[in-house]
Amino acid sequence: MSLFRDALSQIEGVQVFGFTDSTLALENFKLNQWAYNLILSDFRIPIMDGIELLKTVKAMKPSIKTLLFSAFGIKNFEEAIC
Repeated sequence: MSLFRDALSQIEGVQVFGFTDSTLALENFKLNQWAYNLILSDFRIPIMDGIELLKTVKAMKPSIKTLLFSAFGIKNFEEAIC
């Protein structure tokens, strides 16, 4: 995660929030939805997985862009995102 955070932080005008706990990330999003244009999430994160987090975020703000990534294979990926 720090790789993405560090790289994106170099872009002028971009503010990056970084979390290692999905509940903290979701709480911050709820409080600051207006500040978010894009959510990057790892599939494997504590509490709720990245797919569940992104689905929850999309339900609150359908216009948000999302990107899910993982260093590991995701079984039944197509079923999980539908």
